Amino acid sequence: MSDTANGVGGSSASASAARESLARLWPHAVLWIMLLALPFVSTSFVTFQLAAQSLAVGCIALSTAYLLSQAGAVSLAQLSVAGIAGYGVALLGHSGSAVSLGWPWWIAVPAAVVAASVAGAAVGWLAARTEGLQTIMLTLALAVAFGYFAQQNQDFLNGFTGIAGTRPPIVSGADLSQPTAFYYLCLAGAALCVSLVLYAQTTMFGLTLRGTRDDARKMAALGYDVTAHRIAAYALAGLIAGIGGVLRVCSTGRSRPARRSEERRV
Repeated sequence: MSDTANGVGGSSASASAARESLARLWPHAVLWIMLLALPFVSTSFVTFQLAAQSLAVGCIALSTAYLLSQAGAVSLAQLSVAGIAGYGVALLGHSGSAVSLGWPWWIAVPAAVVAASVAGAAVGWLAARTEGLQTIMLTLALAVAFGYFAQQNQDFLNGFTGIAGTRPPIVSGADLSQPTAFYYLCLAGAALCVSLVLYAQTTMFGLTLRGTRDDARKMAALGYDVTAHRIAAYALAGLIAGIGGVLRVCSTGRSRPARRSEERRV
C-alpha cells in the first residue's frame, strides 16, 4: 500500500511540475509566434521602420538594464558604446566614405562589436570604483566627450554629417536590406543578446556579480575581485550594445553623433 501511495504521490508531483513548466513556457511560445509572424501580417513600413529598429534600440537598452540589474550600475554611456560599433562597421566595412577600408562584413561586423566591448570595458575600468551618482555623472561625461569628439573629427568621422552609405550585407544571395530579411536579422540579434544575458546570469560569474552588487565589501573580504567583475560586466554590456549599434546603423544607413546628445541621454 505504501509503495502504491508513493507511486501515486510521485506521479501527482510530476504532473504538477509539468503543468507549472507549461504555464511558464506558453507565454514565451506565444510571443515568439507573434514575432515570427509579424512580417506576414504588417506592412513593410511597420516591419522595417518600427519593429526592426525597435529591436535594434532594444539591444542597447538591454545593455543598460543588464548593468543596472546585475551590477547595480547606471551607465549613461551605452549609446556612445553602441555608436563606436556603428562607426567601426562604417569605417571597416563598405560605406559612402572614402576612408572606409572595405573589409568583408564577416570581418568588419565582429571587429566593430569587439571594439564596442573593449570600449565598454574601458568605461567600466573608470567607473567600477564609483557608485550611485558618481557613476551616473562619470558615464555621462564620457558619453558627452565622445559625442563632441565625433562632431569635431572631420578627417575620419566626417563631423556632424557622419558617415553615410552603410547597408546590410548580401549573404548567400539574400539581400538583408529588404524589410523582412532585415527584421529577422534584428530579431536574431536581439535573441542572441537576450540569450547572452540569461546565460550570464546562470554562471558563477553572474552569481558573484550579484554578490558584489548587494555587498561589495563582503565579497572583497571573501577574496573576490570586485573591480574585475564589474569591468567584465561592462565589457559584456558593451558587446550587447555593440550588436544593437551595428543593427541600428544598418537600419539608418548613417553613423553620426546625435543632436543634443547629452539632453537625450539625461
